[in-house]
Amino acid sequence: MSLLKGKVHLDKSNHKVAYCAQLSWLEHATIRDNIVYGSPLGYDEARYDAVVAACALERDLEILPAGDMTEIGEKGVSLSGGQRARVALARALYSPAKTILLDDPLAAVDMHTARHLVQHCFGGPLMANRTVVLVTHHVKLCLPSADYLVEIHGGRIEKQGSIAELKRRGQLTEVLSHDVVETEPESSDKSHSLENEADLVLGSHETPDGSTKVGASTPSDEGETENQNPKKPKWRLSTAEAGKLVDEEARAEGRVSWRTYKTYIQAAGYWSWGAAFLLMIQIRGINILNQFYLSKWGEAYNHPKNVSYLITNWLGDMKTLGGDITVSKIPIFEDLPPPDQNVRPWLLIYFLISLLGAFTVLGYISLGYYASLQASRSLFKRMLARLSRAPTRFFDVTPIGRILNRFVADIGTVDGTVNNSARSALSGALNFVSSFIVIVYVVPTFAPFALFIAWLLVAFWLRWRYDCLGSVVVYLTTLFALSAKVSTGFAAVVILNSEVFAEASRQVVRVLAQVELDFNSVERIGEYLDVVQEAPAIIEKSRPPAYWPSSTNGISVEELWVRYSETSPDVLLGLSFEIRPGEKVGVVGRTGSGKTTLCAAFLRVVEARQGRIMVDGIDISKIGLEDLRTRITVVSQDVALFEGSVRSNLDPFEEHSDEECWDVLRRCHLATNLSTSETNGAQAKGTLRKRKAVFTTLEEQISVAGGSLSAGQRQLVALARAMLRRSQVVLTDEATSAIDLELDDQIQQTIRQELGDATVITIAHRLRTVIEYDRILVLDRGRIVEFDTPARLLRNPEGVFAKLCRGSADWEDLKRLVRE
Repeated sequence: MSLLKGKVHLDKSNHKVAYCAQLSWLEHATIRDNIVYGSPLGYDEARYDAVVAACALERDLEILPAGDMTEIGEKGVSLSGGQRARVALARALYSPAKTILLDDPLAAVDMHTARHLVQHCFGGPLMANRTVVLVTHHVKLCLPSADYLVEIHGGRIEKQGSIAELKRRGQLTEVLSHDVVETEPESSDKSHSLENEADLVLGSHETPDGSTKVGASTPSDEGETENQNPKKPKWRLSTAEAGKLVDEEARAEGRVSWRTYKTYIQAAGYWSWGAAFLLMIQIRGINILNQFYLSKWGEAYNHPKNVSYLITNWLGDMKTLGGDITVSKIPIFEDLPPPDQNVRPWLLIYFLISLLGAFTVLGYISLGYYASLQASRSLFKRMLARLSRAPTRFFDVTPIGRILNRFVADIGTVDGTVNNSARSALSGALNFVSSFIVIVYVVPTFAPFALFIAWLLVAFWLRWRYDCLGSVVVYLTTLFALSAKVSTGFAAVVILNSEVFAEASRQVVRVLAQVELDFNSVERIGEYLDVVQEAPAIIEKSRPPAYWPSSTNGISVEELWVRYSETSPDVLLGLSFEIRPGEKVGVVGRTGSGKTTLCAAFLRVVEARQGRIMVDGIDISKIGLEDLRTRITVVSQDVALFEGSVRSNLDPFEEHSDEECWDVLRRCHLATNLSTSETNGAQAKGTLRKRKAVFTTLEEQISVAGGSLSAGQRQLVALARAMLRRSQVVLTDEATSAIDLELDDQIQQTIRQELGDATVITIAHRLRTVIEYDRILVLDRGRIVEFDTPARLLRNPEGVFAKLCRGSADWEDLKRLVRE
């Protein structure tokens, strides 16, 4: 962003500033490399362990296969949103920066984790003597650790001052009135280090020695040092090999296979290469004809008496070499006058030969450009089509840079050099053979020597000088031509072709090596032409009816087993449950419980290893992916927006009117002018706060990936798009994690009203988000722990969900909402 006016005084030299963005920036490396990330401190184990504990990462590292040596893929693709946020926070905390800028790192975590971060990270010893600028919606939670508070609304500062000063002016109460109550229940244990609220209960598991471990241990006394714990953390016991995510790039050995050459020729077109080969033969034939013609033209000046005599002598020479040609068979030469008397007929014939050669060369060049363009376009389209249909697992284990290299460097090589190298090699080989035939035709006794010298040129090209061997070829050819007593014109032709023979031998060796090098790019592209594909987009014999999914049969999951690859363990372990039509179901669970995997299974992003999912009476594994994914709407935590207008993002296929677009924008609080009933309802609840309209026109532009919007606004646009589609089945995966709590409540109310007839499955770590849903599904380690209505689950004091709610900061609000 550019500074338009004013000044910002901030010393950014020598790593004095650390920044943690709301959308976590992570590189493809291990978790340890992302946290240390070139810090001038290097890897300090004591500081590193303290940072891991302060950022509540210990339990996550225990779950991961190789602890902190686990690779997290491009942009941290293998981590959840909360884990990505805490790894990015840990990097800022580990750095020696004196100023730390934090853009709402608490948005992606639940209240328990947020309290832990505020207590042990923001207020811990690692933040001592540092300036921290924190942007957050959790005002009351962070207030005890803050010295100065600034409230911004509509891009302007409304209130600012120290906490004591705001209290004295009576403005602090007004600021806190916009924040959802987050008081700590007495039964809550502040020492827990948990990923989400479900960890309060589900995080308790027996360790191999039989003891019970809840969350991540933190010292009860802040004066305790790391050295007092002699036991090595469990997440340090794994090897880096166990956490390897990205596959090594395949490396072919030996020579380029014939299949690679066939792939390129097939992409260019068999006919184009066949025509190119014929044109090469024609060009070489015209050149040889031209040489013979010029030799006879030159001899005509030495014997001006009778051109017919020259032609007879020429053909007689050819007859002695094995031909059986008479002058009558070439009548054009009988009437040619001596060139010193009338050279025009000779020039005309030479012009016609040259004109034929020029048009042949022009056709050859044009065909070469066409074949090169056709091959590049065909390979590009085929590779793009294959990668577009590749499963998501391929992109998890393949770096984006490697894919871009195929489309940039390798396609560039195919565009520029492959065709020229292949044609040069073919042309060199043709010149070699044709010149050898001409020499042997004129001087048959030279054949064995020519083959021997050619073998020397090809086999020992690094030991012998090309110019030396070329001179030997020309010298020996001249001797053999003179000893054979051929005419002077034929001798000139033989000597000229001996030079072509020597040069062609060198060219074949040099160009063939270049061809092998250039065709490596075709081989690398061919590797991506064999990428494993997803299921077909459309299966004509198994297309669902136009009204599918309807509100008739609901959803049934039967013995669902899912894993991400053949070598990875199962993530979902035999899930079985049913969802009634139009039911709203909330899904909660700890990190690694399988919530996001369940969402992915509904879209067949990950195929089920066993079991099935029935949606409105149809097994989704039997229909095409396009039919499935266009009928089910998913709103993920990582929102996908495209560069273009607001309307093109809401309605990319132009299926809805402008009024409908504006309606969903208003209901998602992205535009003003709420209806009177909605305004009165919000005022009655005391939750209405005037919000600035994000969009004023549907043609307003959104930048690439929604960079012009905040994370919360991007999620609201995605929700508006989902509401506009009005699908009968809607899945949301932490779709409101970056939205403030007040707006989240309003959005959930809108979902219940606007999608009243739809079946909604919501994955959330905020219990307030799903407490008013019809039923709650609690997952742990890929299995169903509980599945019932919130009221029934709360009536069971020993139940997992009941304990989860009693340990929540919003316990009183949860009880009230369930009663209502």
